[in-house]
This record gives sequence, C-alpha cells and structure tokens, in this order.
Amino acid sequence: MYVATVLSKAARELIWLAEIIRTGNESLKIPYARRTRNDLLNAGHYFDQALKSLQGNPSVSSPKDVARVCQKLLETELALSMKMPSGNHHERRQHADRALEYGEAALDNAVKINNQIMVVQIQFLLAALNIWRVNIQAKASGIEPRLAPGRDFALAKIQTILREIHTIESLDYAGYEEQARYYEKWLNR
Repeated sequence: MYVATVLSKAARELIWLAEIIRTGNESLKIPYARRTRNDLLNAGHYFDQALKSLQGNPSVSSPKDVARVCQKLLETELALSMKMPSGNHHERRQHADRALEYGEAALDNAVKINNQIMVVQIQFLLAALNIWRVNIQAKASGIEPRLAPGRDFALAKIQTILREIHTIESLDYAGYEEQARYYEKWLNR
C-alpha cells in the first residue's frame, strides 16, 4: 500500500530555507585566496533570500535564525568590501555600511535570545568591521591608516572583546586572536 506523505507548508518552507542557507554557506567555504567577488555575491543573494523568508514568515523563524543569517550577511558584505579594488572607496564603503546594518540586526537578535556566545562572536565581527571602516575612511581621505581618527578606539575595542572571548571556554581564543591580528594590520600600515 502506498502512503503519500504530504509536507505542511511550514515544513516545505523550512526545507527550502535550509537549502538556500546551505548553498550560501558553500560559497563562503571556498578558501579566501580562491574566493571571487561572484562567489560572495552568490552567498549574499542566498542569505538575503533566507532573511526575507524569515522576516516574511514568523511561523518558521526565530530571533536565533535571524541572528545567524544576519551574521552570515555581515561576514559576506565585509568580505565583499575587502574584495573591491583598493581605489574603489565608494563601493567598499557601501558594502561596509551594509555589513554594519546586518551586524546590528544580528546583535539585536542575539541579545533577544540572551545567547552570550553568539553576542560576543557578533561583537567581534563588528569590531573587525569597525577597523576596516576606519581603514577605508583613512584611505579615502588620503591619510595613512596608522594616523587615522578612530584608530585607537577601534584597536582597543577588538582587544576588549578578545579579553571577553578568553573567558569563554567553548570559543577558540587562539583563532580569534589570530583574526584580530589580521584586522589590526589594516590600521598599523
């Protein structure tokens, strides 16, 4: 006897959502040196579709889901900003501004669910983004990044977050420390 399984609309939506997030993640998993602007644009497209779906269908979304997708969009927009040619300050700034919007939304949702690990991870990304934004502004103004206004605050902020990460056993402090050194280089040139 054949028994047909009919999935509810919500179940189909969740399956579709998981698939587009997986597809977006595949583009972000490409090693940085081989990752192209098109890979990042594709990832952004899929994450943006996921976010719109979550926002348009509260029955299948939670603040945690929204925070995760917004965090992916933050990472994608930051990477797109960094992939722009160095003289293209306007596009770099546009991607960085979008990254900030997504980061703030991710942080708001992580705070709503009181997920301290997610909060500190997003704060770290926002601190890295702030360093990058100071770098962009300095270069657009013809200033050496090591002399840029906001440099000291940006560097202090990422160090403060690193100290907080150090207190959370489940996070890889050495990995975050290495990432922080990478971002700090942008303001020490």
